[in-house]
Amino acid sequence: MTSPSIAEHRIDRRNLGVGQRIVRAAVAAGLLAVPFIGDQPLDLLSLLPLAAGYPGLTALVGYDPLRDRGPAAVRVAAPGAANDPSYGGRPLRRAA
Repeated sequence: MTSPSIAEHRIDRRNLGVGQRIVRAAVAAGLLAVPFIGDQPLDLLSLLPLAAGYPGLTALVGYDPLRDRGPAAVRVAAPGAANDPSYGGRPLRRAA
């Protein structure tokens, strides 16, 4: 019996596509730029550059550790999928 290779156990270190990375970089740049625009007092606006850290780092690295986690990632089967023997396009065969 052979043990599985290390390559099979590697974590996917790139779970963000190019488009998602561009959007995250734009959001981070926007959060960084907001305190410098205008002449309003910087009360809570001074915290926006701190909030830009997460989308900026995930855009730079290409990995989001919180993506597909939690109750929002639960996928629900189509209605009747569990009871329909032909679900999936081809009928199921009975065991002999």
